[in-house]
Amino acid sequence: MQKFLIFTALFCCLFFNVVLVQAEDSNAGVVQTRDGVTPATEDTQEVKFLKGQVEDNLNPGKFTEVTQVLNLATNLYVMMAGSAALVLYIYAGYLWMTASGNAEKVNKSKATLIWTTFGVAAMLGSYFLLNIIFSWIYKAAPTTVQ
Repeated sequence: MQKFLIFTALFCCLFFNVVLVQAEDSNAGVVQTRDGVTPATEDTQEVKFLKGQVEDNLNPGKFTEVTQVLNLATNLYVMMAGSAALVLYIYAGYLWMTASGNAEKVNKSKATLIWTTFGVAAMLGSYFLLNIIFSWIYKAAPTTVQ
């Protein structure tokens, strides 16, 4: 568990640093001319292009609401947990089939099946609860004018 937490923390640090480095634009208000660098007083074609690039890089998923990001994260969590549950069900079935009457292996496979089922129930319960909460938040959020 400790290795998993360390890996997750390192992944988040690296991912967010990459996003921040990509989002940084040090020449946003500057136009390069032959005479030197002058501040941009109007949006030139290069500045418009850079603004478009920054907007695309900062929001590649084209999300307009925070709830969309949270729903995506929740759906990814459910997909990963469902895949893990499938692997555990297959493992428990394999243990049971290869037990050859060994009571210890049969009990281990039964325990794996039971705890995997509890995990799936908890996962689905949290998924439904989060969907209800997100729908309440989405309905209560003020509409934005664009």
